[in-house]
Amino acid sequence: LVALILAVMPALAQDAAPAPAASSAWRVVLTPYLWLPGINAEVTSITGRSIPQGGVSASASEVLPQLHGVPFVGAMEIGYGRFSLLADLITIGLRSDAKPRPGYLFGSATLDTRTTLGTVIGFWRVGESADQFFDIGAGIRVTALSTDLRVNGNRLPGFSVGSNSSHVDGIAAFRYGMRFAPAWGLTIAADIGGGGSRLSWEALGSLDWHVSQGTTIRLGWRHIGFDQETRRGGTANLELGGPFLAASFRF
Repeated sequence: LVALILAVMPALAQDAAPAPAASSAWRVVLTPYLWLPGINAEVTSITGRSIPQGGVSASASEVLPQLHGVPFVGAMEIGYGRFSLLADLITIGLRSDAKPRPGYLFGSATLDTRTTLGTVIGFWRVGESADQFFDIGAGIRVTALSTDLRVNGNRLPGFSVGSNSSHVDGIAAFRYGMRFAPAWGLTIAADIGGGGSRLSWEALGSLDWHVSQGTTIRLGWRHIGFDQETRRGGTANLELGGPFLAASFRF
């Protein structure tokens, strides 16, 4: 993160221009969006054995017909001057019926997950020019995860494992945006942290179409992952990643 700041700041300072008038007043940005993630999940026992062998994975196209309920994803950002506060909420239920990666001890597996992620980040704009900006920030992510893994037997008997957990992680973040044409731009953002989990991280990138001064359509990719210890001394790793379509409305 420090290296990225040092790399971007000279370019911003060289072409620095007065911030738009809106940046010196209160602003609110609402962003509902659609996100279709694929899943990669793996539970490891205290002995280090993967259950099922190799884990379970499903692509975004495989997940689409297996959504449980209506997912909710949306964000709101309130800002004044160089400071802004971003709140993002995701709640999504998925069912994945998949074959394990190469292995013969167990058969097919079904993984039901209900994931709720609430993220709050305070951003500070450290650099801005006429066509780009760079923010750094810090905040928290609250994660609530319910999992039910059912594994069919093959050479070994089948079994099921279920768990419910929640935790809070502190995170550090950055966000960079640029315009390469009057109506087109790019945004990248990432965060990383830990605390309640061993590791929590997120990365996203989007192509932005600035339809008007107050409306932006974004098409991109978002990936979230976290790694935590289970109650039985093993580890549980879950990653959600896939394309998203968003509309941001600025007031």
